[in-house]
Amino acid sequence: MKREVINIETMGLHDILSTWAKVKPESYALIYEGTFLFKDRIEKYTYRELDLYTNKFANVLLNYGVKKGDRIAIYLPNCPEFIISYLGIFKVGGVVVPLSPIYTQREVSYQLNDTQARIIVTASYLVNNIDKNLIPELEHIILIDEQDNYPFLKLLLEKSSDSRPEISTNVKSDIALIPYTSGTTGIPKGVPHTHYHYTWNLKQIFSHLEFDKEEIICTVTPLFHVTGYHDTYGVALFGGWPAVILERFDPQKLIQIIEKYKVTYTLIPTAGLIYMLNIPDRDKYDIKSIKGVLSGGSAVPVEVGNAFIKAFDVDLIEAYGATEILVTHINPISRKGKIKFGSVGITVNNNTKDVVTKIVDETDSSIEKPSGEVGEIIIKCPCSSKGYWNKSNDSDQSFRDGYWYSGDIGYLDNEGYLYITDRKKDMINVSGFKCWPREVEEVIHEHPSVAAAVVVGKKDQLKGEVPVAFIELKPGMELDSDQINDFVKDKLAKYKIPVQYIFIQNIPRNPAGKANREELKKCSLE
Repeated sequence: MKREVINIETMGLHDILSTWAKVKPESYALIYEGTFLFKDRIEKYTYRELDLYTNKFANVLLNYGVKKGDRIAIYLPNCPEFIISYLGIFKVGGVVVPLSPIYTQREVSYQLNDTQARIIVTASYLVNNIDKNLIPELEHIILIDEQDNYPFLKLLLEKSSDSRPEISTNVKSDIALIPYTSGTTGIPKGVPHTHYHYTWNLKQIFSHLEFDKEEIICTVTPLFHVTGYHDTYGVALFGGWPAVILERFDPQKLIQIIEKYKVTYTLIPTAGLIYMLNIPDRDKYDIKSIKGVLSGGSAVPVEVGNAFIKAFDVDLIEAYGATEILVTHINPISRKGKIKFGSVGITVNNNTKDVVTKIVDETDSSIEKPSGEVGEIIIKCPCSSKGYWNKSNDSDQSFRDGYWYSGDIGYLDNEGYLYITDRKKDMINVSGFKCWPREVEEVIHEHPSVAAAVVVGKKDQLKGEVPVAFIELKPGMELDSDQINDFVKDKLAKYKIPVQYIFIQNIPRNPAGKANREELKKCSLE
């Protein structure tokens, strides 16, 4: 199906849904399989059905008095109601505020108050985290499952009109979403994006990866996160393809789903690649349909990446992006260009030159670094947010002269491939020497017993800071501090060698799959 019917200059994300509903009404738009809370739930929606359901939800919102520009929150795990709410909100000109389903009452209250959300869509098991006394602007709570004293989404939809509201959208100026940063660099910050930011970026991703006429995309990452609603579900929506959505990442379930639905592409966070490698009976599944696995969230250790490619015989496509800029760099697929493993690739649809990447000095951003030299990564692109919601000081620091200052440290090679070496804030200052955690983690990862490793800095009275390593072992493996220290000591300068090795069952991670370094830093002090 040709995508000439999609005009990103005039169409919002909801318009794309309605277009496919006319062009291919009986083709599947959404296939859902629960894995945990909704374990026995399997549902399928055609493009026609999904379009009508989102019309119904839009009319529910109109009946509640929602006006263009009002913020509506979605506080749900992956489920069909998330997508119905998400696209339905756009149809009344509303702004989606996605919340992580693992947020506590404090975190929920902060985000709802920050955006002054009027309505929230959630589930009964989460409703106790919503205290309306703490959120004065919140008017209504809609539940996706039945519970006394709360509106029930299913009944609301049954009573609602399925005609689409006539509300216009300026795709280049109207805010579509306010997702929040993960909070790994401080308090989570809202990042306003227009419809055009998303559709422009999706168009570049399509050109870059050269998708075939029909793909089947599987979403295992959280829908509240950019890797869920944009990088995977958004790709399926833009292409008019089926999106197979799992409630959450489960390696055994994912490999079964790939076989069952002949999935061709998915996105797995770096940590998930390790779990996929540890599936004990993976060879019994027919997964020849899978052509590519995108990965992001954190850099893929070389050892892990090579093992994954060998085990699954797919393109492992590292990408780089952020809530602020969406996806700006992707490694080429093997049939299009040279993949450089360990790099996050070149700019999306590199021929357009619309994405500009520079490496600048960490202390003086007016100094641009040449190829091969390490510095802070700054990026200019048409899909960049203009700043943070209600955070002018943070905006002034991170968005300057059209560039977004990432806080990531890396370099460009002479062919324009971007390499991420570390986070600026994660650098460990050992007696004045710079110790980058990624470098130490890569060495630890080379040990055959190690599944994952995260290195953090610990305050030291003499040296200022010293590195501490947290290690997660592969199932059935044993390793002690002396053994791993013997393994790394000849591979690293003395100041980079961890002073302590802490073995834990699971590295703590946020919903995007990034290691929670702040939590580990606290553990290192205990």
